[in-house]
This record gives sequence, structure tokens and C-alpha cells, in this order.
Amino acid sequence: MVLASGWFAPAPIPIPILALAAHKIPEKHQHRRLWKRIMYSLTCGFTSSYARRSEAEASSLLLRFNMARSCTKDGLIQFNHLVKLYARKRGITGLAQSMVQAVISRGSISHHSDHIWAACFLLLGFGKDPIVVELKVSELLFLVKEVILPLAIRTFITFSRCTAALELLRLCTDALEAADQAFVTPVEKWLDKSLCWKPVQTNAQLNPCIWQELALARATVLEVRAKLMARGGQYDIGDDLIRKAIFIRTPICGEDHPDTVMARETLSKLTRLIASVQTQTSP
Repeated sequence: MVLASGWFAPAPIPIPILALAAHKIPEKHQHRRLWKRIMYSLTCGFTSSYARRSEAEASSLLLRFNMARSCTKDGLIQFNHLVKLYARKRGITGLAQSMVQAVISRGSISHHSDHIWAACFLLLGFGKDPIVVELKVSELLFLVKEVILPLAIRTFITFSRCTAALELLRLCTDALEAADQAFVTPVEKWLDKSLCWKPVQTNAQLNPCIWQELALARATVLEVRAKLMARGGQYDIGDDLIRKAIFIRTPICGEDHPDTVMARETLSKLTRLIASVQTQTSP
């Protein structure tokens, strides 16, 4: 638990999610010298095969050793800042990924948004922070649909944190574009009785369904960005984004598909708003 805590947000951590993150730490990092193994079993609870403790017992030990403090709300624990800093500085491979997996699988946007944001930082990178955790395409698609889009919309509408929500969606668009670019890059295939590698196909040709799903996810993100830009009065940017979404959807879904029609309606609305602004500002 101590090692996993370093990658969570500064907010109090739900004990079940923390325990799950600790449980997901790769086994190769759990074999240590005897004295370290004993300490690890005390602080990590059930992650050691020698001492599988319950979540409550593990958290009580953390409190007893002053590594964390209790919270007024049941089921949460607050780690000492220095303890979290130590856990992060250890730099053990797999810790950040275990935290991300636990938060995405068990976290709730309405109750654990701080930790979901922390997971997004690790997955997408914000500002000068690099990307720490890499995802497979299938995992990225799940993240976009189930986590990023709901989180961005809730952040924008409920808390009016427009900049944070739009930046999250922009980084999400970049991640989807990078995945799409990787999909259209030729893959190498070993030719029988040959001593060389020869590019023959792309992943998009080998997995057309996943490639289409990836493209449609990017179109959805672009459409959401366009609508949020419209709410913020950035009509020109929204117009450009929704046109890109329509350009992606039309050849895949067709012009009469409900999603394409809805995107065209958004474009028409933005066009009218732009014309209205130009009329009001013209001399």
C-alpha cells in the first residue's frame, strides 16, 4: 500500500482502491530481503503471501506507524506527504500502472475525481510532465469512452473548470491521433525462406474494426470539444473541430447515420453563431 500510494492524488485515498493497486504491483517487485519482506507485509497488508491481512488491518498498521492518518469519512486514508514522495522516488516499474488500473476499474468520477485526474496525468501527460503509463489501443478506447469524456464534461459543466476540461480533451485527441498513426504504419512480417523483413500490411488492414473504432472515438472527442467550445464562445475553433469530426465519420458511418447528422446539426448551429457575431461586430 505504501509503494502504491505515491502515485495517487494528494486527496484522501479510498482504502479498497489503494489495496487493489497494491495487489496489482508486479510480483517481481515483491521479493526482498527478509527484513524488507517483513516490513513490506506490515505496510502492504495482503500483498505478501506470508501475511495476507484484511484492508482494515493493513490500514490500521499504517496509522499505528504514523505513515498515514485517518479521515473523518470512513473508508479513506491520508498518507504523509514525505511517505508518498519516498514511494514515488523509488521508481519501481509497474507501480504507476497498478495505480491507474485500480483507479480506472474501481474509481467513481463523482466520488474519486481527484484520483482519476491523477491517473489521466500519468496516461496523457500534462504540461511538462511526461507520459508515465502506456496503454494498448483497446484500453485507450475504454478509457476515452468510460472515463475521459464523462470526466471532461462533468468538469466543464459542473465545476466550470473550462481550461482543465478542454486540455484533457486536447491531450486525449493527441493520444488517439498517435494511436491512429501507429495503426497505419506498415508492420513487419517474416517471409518464409527469406533472410529479410518486408513491410506488407498495416495494423489498420489487419484489424479494420479496431481502426474504425479508434477513428470514431476521435470523432466523438472532437465533437465534444466543439460543443464545449461553443458553450465558451469559441465558435471559430468549434467550427474547425466539428468539421474534422464530420470528415472522419462520413466515410465510415455514411452521411445519413444519426451521429453524422447530429454533427452536421452542430456545424449548422456554429455557422449561424459565427454569422451572428460577424453581423454584430461589422460596422
